[in-house]
Amino acid sequence: MLFGANSAGKTTLMQALLMLSQTLASRDRESALIANVPEQLELGSYRDFIRGHDTKATLGMQVECLASSEELRMFRPDADQPPQRVRLAASFRQAARNRIAVNSVDLLLSGRTIYRLTSPARPGRPSFKVSVAKAAPDHDELVQIGTSTSPAFRVLARRNFYVDPMAIYYDRSGKADKDLREAVFLAEAAFSSIERNLLNIRHLAPLREPARRFYLAGGETPSDVGAQGELAPQLLYLSSESKQRGEVMESARKWLRRLGLAVDLNVVRVGKAHYELQLMDPATGFPVNLADVGFGVSQILPVVVLGFFSSARQTVLFEQPEIHLHPRVQAELADMFIDLALRNRRLIVETHSEHLLTRLQRRIAQGQIAADEVGIYFVEVDEGGSRLRRIEVTPTGELLDWPAGFFAEGLTEAFEYAKAAREAADAEFADPRD
Repeated sequence: MLFGANSAGKTTLMQALLMLSQTLASRDRESALIANVPEQLELGSYRDFIRGHDTKATLGMQVECLASSEELRMFRPDADQPPQRVRLAASFRQAARNRIAVNSVDLLLSGRTIYRLTSPARPGRPSFKVSVAKAAPDHDELVQIGTSTSPAFRVLARRNFYVDPMAIYYDRSGKADKDLREAVFLAEAAFSSIERNLLNIRHLAPLREPARRFYLAGGETPSDVGAQGELAPQLLYLSSESKQRGEVMESARKWLRRLGLAVDLNVVRVGKAHYELQLMDPATGFPVNLADVGFGVSQILPVVVLGFFSSARQTVLFEQPEIHLHPRVQAELADMFIDLALRNRRLIVETHSEHLLTRLQRRIAQGQIAADEVGIYFVEVDEGGSRLRRIEVTPTGELLDWPAGFFAEGLTEAFEYAKAAREAADAEFADPRD
C-alpha cells in the first residue's frame, strides 16, 4: 500500500511499471521505451516526465522479482535451480526526433550480474554491445558475445530495451562453449521472468468511467477491465452467461452486499443486442439501473471485478479505490483486499484512506492476515526528490516510524473544535460587567 501527500510521487511509481509493461507488450520492437499508448498510459515527451524537465538527465529504473525453479531450469533442465531474485536495472536517455534510447541494461541473479547491454550515445543508428557472465561458478567476468553488427541482431535480437543473447550466440558459428551457452540460456531465463511479471500487470485509474444505462451485448472476452473500468460491465455480462466464468459475478454480488451497496446484482437483457446492469437497492428492495444509483457504486464496481477477474500470476495496480465511497465502505474495502491477497493476488494500492489503513491494522491484530504479508510504504518529498520509505508493521498491527503529522487531521480538528466550542460557551455565559 502506498501513502503520501498529493504530488509526492506515488503515481510515478505505478507509471514506471506501466511504461515498461506497455513497451514489452508493443509490436514495436525498435523503440527502447514507449511512453505513450492511447487509452493506456500517455506521459508525453521525455522532457515532460523527466525530473526537472532536464533532457540531458538519464532515467533509471529497477525492477526485481522472484524467478521460480521452473523458469531458471529453462537453460538447463537437469540442474537443480532454487528460486532466486532477479533484478533488471535499466538506464535511458533522450535521443533524436524525441525518441528514447537505452544507455544500459543489467540483469542480476541473486546479486550477481549475469547480463549487460551497453549502448553509447552517438550519431546515427544505435549501437549495442552484449555481454554475459559464464556459468562457471568461479567466473565473474562478463564476456562480450556480440554487437549490433551481428546479422542475428538485425533480424531477431532486438526487443525494445533488451537484446536477446541467444540469437546472438547462435550466430557465432564455430564458437561453441558450454559455459558460455549455459550463461546465455540463464540470462534469457532471467529476463523471461522479468518480462512475464511486467506483462502480467493490470491497472485501474483513479477516475472510472461513469455508468451507462445500456451496454452492447457480445464481443470478445477482455483481458482486464480497462484503465477506466470501461470493460467491467462486459466481464460481468460474460460471467453471467458462462458457468466457467461465474466466479466474477458471484464475487461482485458478495462484495456489493458486504459493502452495503446492493442486495443483488443482475444482468438483464434489453432486446436482442443490449443489456443493463440492475442492482437490488438495499433500502427499498427494488431493482435499480446502475446509472440511477449513487456515483460511488459505478466507481467501486470495476475495483471488485478486476480484483476477482485477475489471476494469481498477475499484479494489480489500484489508484485511489476508495474514491466517492463512505468511510464505512472504505474500511470494508480493506477486507476485500485481504480476501484477494489470501487468494494469492498481488496488489499495489495507492490510497489516501485512513479508514482503509486502520481496518487493515485491526485485521493484522486479529490474525486475519500476517504483518509480513502486508507492505506499507510512505512517499515523502525532500530537496533531493521523492523517497519511498517502508513503514514497519508489528504483529499487532502497530505502525512504527509513521511520519509525524500525516493522518493527524482528525485529532487536530477534534482538538480545535473543542477549543472553539469552549471559547463560544465562555463568551455566551460571560458576565457583561467583566
